[in-house]
Amino acid sequence: ASGDDLYDGFTIADLALTIADDDTAGVRLDSTSLALSEAVTATNHLQTYTVQLTSEPTAPVTITLSEEFSGDLLLEDQQQLVITPTTLVFTAQDGNVARNVPVQAIDDSVDEDLDANVTSHAGVIRHEITDGDQNYLALTVDSVAVAIADDDEADVIITPPPQGFTVTEG
Repeated sequence: ASGDDLYDGFTIADLALTIADDDTAGVRLDSTSLALSEAVTATNHLQTYTVQLTSEPTAPVTITLSEEFSGDLLLEDQQQLVITPTTLVFTAQDGNVARNVPVQAIDDSVDEDLDANVTSHAGVIRHEITDGDQNYLALTVDSVAVAIADDDEADVIITPPPQGFTVTEG
């Protein structure tokens, strides 16, 4: 209906529309590698990378971060990194906002340089989508490779007593 008699009574045909959704579910990391040092005085003892969704989720998306040490089997169970936070939750309102993930190398007293030629060891930060939008749950998120410079050295120092050593053949 129209208030104008010239237009009142006109029938307008239906119009079919197709809306192309150009959003694709994805997770963007601003870095897939970090180089850290165990030495607390080093400028690279702590570094940060960011995690962000590439589209608006239909349900909150939870990403769980975990460390995987990829070094010597004897040291596998020793934590090498401090990752905070270990869980990120993105909603439709903030999925496009990059989240900072600070990562710090743990200054341990273990010489991880087991072959005496390597001064660093490796770790990996895994990202797993554990809850949320079905489009996101189907994704595999990149990992962040972490090279950790070791500041420890295993030495045996033998200091002879003032009177010297006595060796007895037996």
